[in-house]
Amino acid sequence: MYTKYFRLQLVSLLMSSFLFASEHKEAKELFDEAKCMRCHNTNDFTARKDGVNSFKQLHKSVQACSRNTNAGWFEEDNHNVSRYLNHEHYGFKQPPKLEE
Repeated sequence: MYTKYFRLQLVSLLMSSFLFASEHKEAKELFDEAKCMRCHNTNDFTARKDGVNSFKQLHKSVQACSRNTNAGWFEEDNHNVSRYLNHEHYGFKQPPKLEE
């Protein structure tokens, strides 16, 4: 019985990891294509140093940057790039799902 439960958990974990990695790959591509590092360096992505202390603040910053640079991102793109930056640099609690 425990073996079936363990297998189910393992499959679930692997599938969610794959989907999460796929999402981050697309968000990283958007980030790179927008040439965000022209204005930023990795030291900029540090909580408290840039005034970003929550995922909500991070998301607002990403929205402002995408508007200011005319990146042409949809809200879903802003959200995914925010999740990518959170995963790579900030580590805030799991960000909320994108509201539809």
